[in-house]
Amino acid sequence: MNFFTGADLYDIFYIVYAVGVLLSIVCIIIVSFQRPSVEQKLLMLISVCSSVIWLGYFATLTAQNIDLSVFGTKLNYLGSCNVQIVLLMFFLRYYKMTIKKWMLALLGGFGIVMTLIIVTFDHHTLYYKSYYLDQSGIIPKLVKEYTPLHNAYIAMVLSYGLLSFLIYLFHITKNKNVNKIHSTLLLLIILCPSISYILEKLSGSVLELVPWGLTITNIFLIYLVSRAKISDINILAREYVFDTIDDALVIMDEKFRFKGANPLARQIFPEIESFVLDCNLQKHSKEVWGIINYHMTTTIADKTFVDCEEKKYQPSLKKVIDVRGLKGYVLWLKDITAERNSYMLLETYQNNLKNDVNKKTEQLQKMQEQMVYGFAALVENKNMVTGGHIKRTSEYVDAIARELKKEGYFTDVLTDNYMEKLHLVAPLHDIGKVSIPETILDKPIKLSVEEYEIIKTHSKNGAKIIEQTMGKTGDDEYISMAKEVAAYHHEKWNGFGYPEGLSGENIPLHARIMAVADVFDALVSDRPYKNAYPIDIAFRIIEEESGNHFDPIVAGAFLRIRPSIENLHHQLCDINFDNF
Repeated sequence: MNFFTGADLYDIFYIVYAVGVLLSIVCIIIVSFQRPSVEQKLLMLISVCSSVIWLGYFATLTAQNIDLSVFGTKLNYLGSCNVQIVLLMFFLRYYKMTIKKWMLALLGGFGIVMTLIIVTFDHHTLYYKSYYLDQSGIIPKLVKEYTPLHNAYIAMVLSYGLLSFLIYLFHITKNKNVNKIHSTLLLLIILCPSISYILEKLSGSVLELVPWGLTITNIFLIYLVSRAKISDINILAREYVFDTIDDALVIMDEKFRFKGANPLARQIFPEIESFVLDCNLQKHSKEVWGIINYHMTTTIADKTFVDCEEKKYQPSLKKVIDVRGLKGYVLWLKDITAERNSYMLLETYQNNLKNDVNKKTEQLQKMQEQMVYGFAALVENKNMVTGGHIKRTSEYVDAIARELKKEGYFTDVLTDNYMEKLHLVAPLHDIGKVSIPETILDKPIKLSVEEYEIIKTHSKNGAKIIEQTMGKTGDDEYISMAKEVAAYHHEKWNGFGYPEGLSGENIPLHARIMAVADVFDALVSDRPYKNAYPIDIAFRIIEEESGNHFDPIVAGAFLRIRPSIENLHHQLCDINFDNF
């Protein structure tokens, strides 16, 4: 039983085609209101192709002659050949995929060639061997006899559909976060027209199935664009970030023509409000161009800053590059106010801490120095010698070391740190005398051989005392120097000294310097067993013993600064050290 007459079928198809045209126009209108983007452009192309296809079907439905039917068929193919490649490109864009240029050129080129062949079929026999308009039924139909090239068109349609399906399977299986509903709808948008076309050809149905598949495609497309916002959600997010970010952004193309700026950039550079799109920044803004030019010409790390309303921004110039090369630049002004304030607070704290540490260190050094002098003074008081010997020998040691450094000797050893420590350890050279009986130390006549041997033990005893009392202070260099000065300041250059008979440079430099200073002060000072020598005789003895008792380089330096040594001697001998 037939439920529909021929007239009914014609009316149904007329309504379906009219609705199809209306839906495609609605798609165009909805897409046109989306924000400009690559996705929006592709959807617009899809909508236009869909409209062309529907207009083609509508023209063939109402054709009263073969010319109008041929025109409608051309429109149909014009839209169909191109909508496939555009749908595929949108699918790739949705999944953030790229396609090889040669592959895209191959697919697009084949589609263009097929389009040209098909829309000119009335001028050759490459696609149709023949065709005629059959008006025997209610619906006019262009009856066509295909050539083998028609199979190539079917193969193109199948290849687009298969490629889209493989991309769909790859992403829904690999990416757990993909929206499967939207992905499936996108796939159906691509496949529905193709499946409808293949089924229509395979079934040999009188009814055209493609319009029905195209209707489903339009409905899904309207939903995805108007409700799911697939065409502009990314650009909306980008614009939101662009407008609300705490940094200022100025956009320009590769020729430094103005393309846009966010509100913060317009606030920092009010002159931007007067810019027109594509104006040359070099000609229109000295301030903006000055920053750009600085970053284009300098290779120095960025240290420039821009101030605006108590905030500080650090500019940088970033390149915008895609697969085709340089597209433009972004002048990016990063808000570093908080970072800068934190840095300044930290710098202030570090400076204050450094000053406090320096003060405490200085206090500790002075305390240590006073303790050393006090410790050494105990020994000298026991030996009935005033504290002047401690101070004078320390000053002589300093003077000799400075002269050696000035003359270029021992420069690898005579650092500022070394000379500072040398000044501190000099007073400890005779600390070992605390272990010697006072009867021997204060004996007013020449010592016996046995007593002299006891006196000689003060050098090694001094090193032991320093190790026991100061060994855990943490300054290994200071302790080592103090021990060596105490132990070896009686060693002689020729190897006939004590306690170990070291000779030459085997004797530490600080002990060799100490030896000259100690002997000189002993010569010019009163002792229980002798009176002070005249200063001329003391200098002559030092000179005579150069190369025997003393290191000739050290002794030579001492002799060359005789005026300074004499000046120190006279100054320090006039000072009362009783309370030192």
